[in-house]
Amino acid sequence: MALAILVFIFALRFLAMYVEELLGKNIDGGIFLRLFMYASLRMAVMALPLAILSAALITFGNMGEHYELAALKSCGIGLLRLMQPLIAFASMISLFSFWLTFEVVPHSNREIIGMLYDASRTKSSFAIRPGVFYRDIDQYAIRVTDTHPESNMLYEVMIYDFSQSIDFPTITLADSAQTKLLNQGSLLQMTLFHGSRHEEIDSEAKKPNPNLHGRLYFDSLYVRFDLSEFAFARSDSRFRHRSIYPTTQLVTAIDSMQQRLDEISRNIQSNINTYVRLDSMSLTAGTRVDSFKQKQLLDYAPKDDRKLVVAQALEDARSIKTQLDFSTSNYLRESQQIREFQHEYYNRIMMSLSCLIFMIMGVSLGAIIRKGGLGAPSVASVGFFALFYGLNSQGWKMAKYGWSEPWVGAFLPLLVFTPVALYISYQAAKDAPLFDESSWQMWRESLGQFFVRSKGTNRPDLDQ
Repeated sequence: MALAILVFIFALRFLAMYVEELLGKNIDGGIFLRLFMYASLRMAVMALPLAILSAALITFGNMGEHYELAALKSCGIGLLRLMQPLIAFASMISLFSFWLTFEVVPHSNREIIGMLYDASRTKSSFAIRPGVFYRDIDQYAIRVTDTHPESNMLYEVMIYDFSQSIDFPTITLADSAQTKLLNQGSLLQMTLFHGSRHEEIDSEAKKPNPNLHGRLYFDSLYVRFDLSEFAFARSDSRFRHRSIYPTTQLVTAIDSMQQRLDEISRNIQSNINTYVRLDSMSLTAGTRVDSFKQKQLLDYAPKDDRKLVVAQALEDARSIKTQLDFSTSNYLRESQQIREFQHEYYNRIMMSLSCLIFMIMGVSLGAIIRKGGLGAPSVASVGFFALFYGLNSQGWKMAKYGWSEPWVGAFLPLLVFTPVALYISYQAAKDAPLFDESSWQMWRESLGQFFVRSKGTNRPDLDQ
């Protein structure tokens, strides 16, 4: 139940981030349901650790509150023995999370990115506002004075048609018009009543010519507009995002990028070797490179060729600077992309292992807090998960910008939470009052006595 609620909340939060790109674009309910389903699969990986932590906290909090843990301990069944089947169950969930993260979620991410991309390419729904020129239909501008939504009537219609000429558009005026959608919404038929149509016969003329002006009066006129760009359609675009690759393809992509990075490094070295050289014709036999430290390099060149040598050196310096700037930016961009892909690989492993760590932490905290229900356990689980999410985000920045190795950034939450979980489980196994005020008072008194003793030993002896 906790997992279903969390997945539902996370999926709604994910869709809320893209609500502006989805609303008002003639996207039917089936597309929204598919997008919600794929988002739920994606969010299930993140919701699993929090669900395990909440369930363990509530269960063992209830057992501690009703003295069931005390009864089991009196029978010789300690907390560590109670945790063994739960650890086995958490290991099974971790394996399921491995499969979900490496195989199912990449396909879901591919579908989500594709749907959001297609939605961004889809135009907003056809809706004309009175007194404003409507320009979303290509090569047309439509303006009406008033509308009647129930009868689909438009009043005092003005249509500018730029399909024949941008400089001299065809203008259609009508007292009223009625709209109707055809071909499942891909065509808009507008029936104009009592109006006129004005156009330039010679569209190649540079200036308007009243002698070549055509005018047509009508009682009714049918005009059709293509609305195919307003319909949501799936594309076959191929995306290159780290989150859409399964395990084998992700590893292959990392190896390919590493090969390209090595090739860029070799190209940089070869370009430097091309320009950084010593001309043997300008040096006498037996000249050593270290002798340049005591004598200017131009003194080794003939006096008549020194200007040419300086000009050639400046040209070579500009060339190598341009090539190095381009190669360096390419190298840095490729290095950052490799770090992002490596972080994605390690982060999938980390999210799966976090289920096991949160199970240990939830059982131990529940045994210590001894409060069931949705009060203290919910607050504690949300607090720990917020810290976990913050560390995960910080680890992503560390890996992306090269502040640390990708695996360090990916496993940063586990590097922090694993010692904490082991310490809490150790305290819970000993029935230590971890959250008791007297225990923290004892720690404060011990620290106070330590500082007093250290201050007394550093005090100078006034008798000497």
